[in-house]
Amino acid sequence: MCGIAGYFGKKTFKLKEIKTILSVMKNRGPDSSKYVHFKIQNKNLYLFHTRLKIIDLHDRSNQPLEKHNKIIIYNGEIYNFKELRKTLVQKGYIFKTKSDTEVIVSGYDYYGKKIFSKLNGMWSIVIFDKKNNKLIFSRDIFGEKPLYELSSGRELVFGSEIKFVEKIIKKKFKPNLKKIKTTFKLGYKSIFHDNETFCEKIKFFPKGLTSILCLKTNNILKYKYWQLPKTSKFKNDFFEAKKEIKKKIIESVKKKFISDVPCGVSLSGGIDSSIIAGLVKKNLKYKNIQYFSLIDRGIYDESNLIKKTEKFLNIKVNKISINYNNFIDKLTKLIRYYDSPVSTITYYIQSQLIEKVKKKDVKVLLSGTGADEQFTGYYDHFLQHYQDIKKTKDKHEYTENWKTTILPFIRNKNLQKINFYDLKINKYKNIFPNNKHNNSYLKFKDKINIEEKNYSKVRLKNRMINEIFHEITPITLNHEDLNCMKYSIENRSPFLDKNIFEYAHKLDNSILISGHSQKLLLRETFKKYLHPDVYNFKQKVGFNASLYYFLKNENQKKLKDFFCRKSQLSSLINMKLLYKNIEQSKTSADFSKFLFQVISTKIFLDLRSS
Repeated sequence: MCGIAGYFGKKTFKLKEIKTILSVMKNRGPDSSKYVHFKIQNKNLYLFHTRLKIIDLHDRSNQPLEKHNKIIIYNGEIYNFKELRKTLVQKGYIFKTKSDTEVIVSGYDYYGKKIFSKLNGMWSIVIFDKKNNKLIFSRDIFGEKPLYELSSGRELVFGSEIKFVEKIIKKKFKPNLKKIKTTFKLGYKSIFHDNETFCEKIKFFPKGLTSILCLKTNNILKYKYWQLPKTSKFKNDFFEAKKEIKKKIIESVKKKFISDVPCGVSLSGGIDSSIIAGLVKKNLKYKNIQYFSLIDRGIYDESNLIKKTEKFLNIKVNKISINYNNFIDKLTKLIRYYDSPVSTITYYIQSQLIEKVKKKDVKVLLSGTGADEQFTGYYDHFLQHYQDIKKTKDKHEYTENWKTTILPFIRNKNLQKINFYDLKINKYKNIFPNNKHNNSYLKFKDKINIEEKNYSKVRLKNRMINEIFHEITPITLNHEDLNCMKYSIENRSPFLDKNIFEYAHKLDNSILISGHSQKLLLRETFKKYLHPDVYNFKQKVGFNASLYYFLKNENQKKLKDFFCRKSQLSSLINMKLLYKNIEQSKTSADFSKFLFQVISTKIFLDLRSS
């Protein structure tokens, strides 16, 4: 896990400037820093790297690493590197390190661009082919590891964080108002439907893509090294699915614990993180693993379930209470680091958890990210599945089960209607309908809509694929990466494994969900690792907290000044009206999300204008 950055263009950097760039990257890699410089015709290529030592702690694995006339800088982990290394040894390759970095560059030397389809892990990779003067970029299929780019045709700048790009270019970019307007209209789930960022001209390098740039001609070859597998047409056997998914998830958890530094598990009251904790303790029997839980004493309190898991697994959980003090100031510091708004309050409170993890000297933290989007973890998944079966004989039994066991937990009024998605699948607004109350605060009248991407005729499958590649998962991964790397911690997600996804994607809906249970396959497969109350818990909570409690603890004069003071956001949002109705955050979940978005965006814009 590391920080990477680079520049290709006519600029020449002095040693003092290089040291400044590397110092900005230090949080992502506090253990070593290094750069290389090459002259190519009349242009300069700089590659910068800072390292967080996780595997093979020896300095021999520091980057940029050169081998086979190729130089690599890389951020991430390749979990099948030992298997690939074994194959390459058989082909005659000799290795001097125990790192996955050396395996990648040797793999590229042997397989060429085909190596990226063989990797299983999370990565942003840049390889400079000295012989052919080519620069190779690649990013993992889920986009776990970030890579930002700025390209003008005359020069190319890239980095793991926006601030790396801005530090290299010596320019602070203007806010992307189009992006801001879209998120206000459609919500935070619209952020990753394109590669635009909240800063003008800076883009995300696309996930699941390899790009080869010829430095002499500026020609670019882009190709997708991975394709979404086709769904199977046969009816799956539930027993067989349990057997296979258990094997794949255990294998993934095992690989995610490959580390030469202390590891921990982020534990909520839900089944995803509880499954990981259960496997770690009861199946894999790992010792010296630390567990961390965030505790909210308000409406999102899951402490009772966490205590039951703690006792059931015989583990010691580090319980961290949410701190409600100095909300605006702390959020400002976080946004300054993010170089973008914080999407939801979830990631603000998650940053409090990670700060405590850092103090326990844990350098690798596992979470349950990605399980909801692959195994039917959301309430609207029931409604999507209903659309798939509404013309079958199973419709009535499914509906009745849903009414008695799931409906009582649903707070969103739209999702309380079993036929809510009777409209066309390709309309994004039908998935995330605009809230009229929230729109009343908007001063702009731009018509903004995003189409849901079509991958499958099966409604539920299509919804989950959109969530994992364009909506929920990318946001979670982006924020988790920033929160963890702020404190030099590597985040890993066992459920986000290529082998798990490809298998789960092929399973019939009925294997994944029923009228009385979401995540049916996960619950039944790992039942013995879950406390009965966790197994039976149907309410969706996760890391969450009430915005109302944060605002209540703020100095009210300071809060009023924050909302009423003129800012760039005043041209987009009626801030004074918003402040008058701020008490609605106590009762309205939709308004609370919108309000947090406003606060976060205002801070971002204010920081960009200062």
